[in-house]
Amino acid sequence: MKAIDFLHRWGAENIEPSALSKGQPEAERLAAQCIADAAKENLSEEDLEIAAGEDLISYVYEGMENSAAAEARRLASKDE
Repeated sequence: MKAIDFLHRWGAENIEPSALSKGQPEAERLAAQCIADAAKENLSEEDLEIAAGEDLISYVYEGMENSAAAEARRLASKDE
């Protein structure tokens, strides 16, 4: 599996909408978990960093923002 494919799948499965409220420390925790999970699939931290654009923590934080925004849109459309 390519690192970018792993990142997309991992983010969808592991980044909850509520993660953003926990801020940068949560992004760091999730990035560490992502690295550990990737190792089980023979992907290195370097593979992930390259796929993420050199900064895995920022990539995860952006995923947290996207997850929270998607949840807000879902809730808003539910109210309409």
